[in-house]
Amino acid sequence: MKKKIDLSEIIKKKEKQKRSKPISEKKKKNKINKKKQKETRKDKEKNDSQKKGNQVKKQIKTLVKQEISQNNRIKMAKTKRIDEITETKEFVGFLLNNEEYCIDSDYVRQIIKYRKPIDVGIKSELVNGILNTKDGVLAVIDVRKRFNLKESNRKDGSIIIVNYENVRVGIFVNYLIGIVRLESDNIKNIPSFLPEHKMQYIKGVGLKKDGKIVIVLDHNKLLSEEDIREIKSIPEDYK
Repeated sequence: MKKKIDLSEIIKKKEKQKRSKPISEKKKKNKINKKKQKETRKDKEKNDSQKKGNQVKKQIKTLVKQEISQNNRIKMAKTKRIDEITETKEFVGFLLNNEEYCIDSDYVRQIIKYRKPIDVGIKSELVNGILNTKDGVLAVIDVRKRFNLKESNRKDGSIIIVNYENVRVGIFVNYLIGIVRLESDNIKNIPSFLPEHKMQYIKGVGLKKDGKIVIVLDHNKLLSEEDIREIKSIPEDYK
């Protein structure tokens, strides 16, 4: 006996399949849209994160630049203060025989080539004689005698003119070096090992940039009161 086919059941199944098909496609579309939205959010978050990272980097760079600038300003300020504290003085450097000496350039009035002075009978052993210059009579002294140095040939030397108690005096030197710049910190007290007869005429010992040592003379003490009286007593005929 043949099985009876129920057409109504078949029709219901087909209608059910028709209704379920669009729903399935809609779900797929929704899934795809959600996935796209999720990816879009991720991209946005990534971009936002990159933007924030770039902003942070810019801020760090700005802070570093500001710190460097501030450090430079501090360094410049410190350098300025050091320059203000560390005074640089200029001296006139010269050789007495082979030893290097210098005197404060503030007291030097002129430098001339050595000329043999005229002996006018001045008793002081330090005074060699006088020279007639355009500014008047000049007493010439040889300070090598103060340091027990040998008196060698003078013809290639120079005369440094300074003022002593309103009296012009020329100091003979064997060789003129020129301007010597010394920082105040590099001028030290008189070393104890120097001979006693030298110490009273010396202000200190300077250390030059090239590492060489130069003796700083106290020119005000090179002449005694008696030497000054002798120079001031030069006959009027020579003045």
